[in-house]
Amino acid sequence: SAAGHVPLLDGGFGRFGSGYDLEIKHDGTDSIIDNNTGALHVKTNTAISILVNNSEDAIVANANGAVKLYYDNSKKFETTSSGVSVTGKLVTTGDIDSGTGYYQITSGTTRFSLTHDGANCYLENQIGAFYVKTPDNTNVLEVGNSYVSLPNDSDILKLGAGGDLQLRHNGSNSYLENTTGNLVIDNSSGVDMYINS
Repeated sequence: SAAGHVPLLDGGFGRFGSGYDLEIKHDGTDSIIDNNTGALHVKTNTAISILVNNSEDAIVANANGAVKLYYDNSKKFETTSSGVSVTGKLVTTGDIDSGTGYYQITSGTTRFSLTHDGANCYLENQIGAFYVKTPDNTNVLEVGNSYVSLPNDSDILKLGAGGDLQLRHNGSNSYLENTTGNLVIDNSSGVDMYINS
């Protein structure tokens, strides 16, 4: 046409290649790019953007830079020079394998890491104490720089398959309770044993 257009009606094909290996068409409902031979390459010197809903970003791929994925025009996943960045919650149905046995959670300069060296597994908390919480957000175990604590009155340390040996403090008194067999305190070093009050 005078404007440089090649009008094709619904169902018409724009065919390319000696064997018509690439077809571009609109079937009245959807637009289709159909490549039947080899790979389909989309090339640019700067960036490729795939938009939905006319103007919302879905995928943005930058030359020599980040590739970004969006949900409802909100960026959720981005590649970086050191790996990837995820905004929001990451849900997986399979294993997460770092390939190094090292996993790290950072917040600013604070780091929490899980490491396996091939023989043993380590939890490392660099700043503050490490807490184990119940579903109601109560701290039930506290691990500090040089101590392990059950931080609440009436918390119980249970030992044995049936919890037969228990150590607790109820806010007023401390209790060491044994419910099965003998309670043996063994000092085999040959020196004196003292119990102070």
